[in-house]
Amino acid sequence: SRLQGAAMTFRRTRIAIAVVALVVLGAANAFAQADAAQALKKINDDLRLKSQTMSPYEYVDYAEKSMLDFLKKYPNSAEAAQAHYALGRVYASIGAYDNALRHFGDYLTRPGDKGGPEVTAQGRYVMGSCYMALERYEEAERSFKLAMGVEGAAGSRAASGAEAELARLGALRKLKTGAPAIP
Repeated sequence: SRLQGAAMTFRRTRIAIAVVALVVLGAANAFAQADAAQALKKINDDLRLKSQTMSPYEYVDYAEKSMLDFLKKYPNSAEAAQAHYALGRVYASIGAYDNALRHFGDYLTRPGDKGGPEVTAQGRYVMGSCYMALERYEEAERSFKLAMGVEGAAGSRAASGAEAELARLGALRKLKTGAPAIP
């Protein structure tokens, strides 16, 4: 009976230690999330200021480095999706379409704040534009349709732009390298 009592006390102690460890880990995770949110806000504020004073080339390099550093430090934070979105925009702006598509894909598949339906539609629209630039028209068409279908983004600039780009796809398919010559 004394042995059973000791075993029971040992189990209770282990359970209590496990609960304390979970509480500590939860608190540490909450602090990490707050740090990530604060860090991303600081980066975005800094980028807003730098956009006024840097040349476009310097700004793109600085924005890329800032967001990549953020993702290294906070890869699983809720804010990581927003950093991937920003990198997608940066890479699309310099014609690095494959990198842009990879980051927009990460933006769309990661949990976390996406910035609202208009931002999601904008991401899908830019993805469609990247696919068009790469002459991957079926994927472009799918992305534009998804941009138009984002709930809460109907009538947004991204949805309207996607609709206009869908209209151009037929002509672009005919002009694609390797397509049959137009009579």
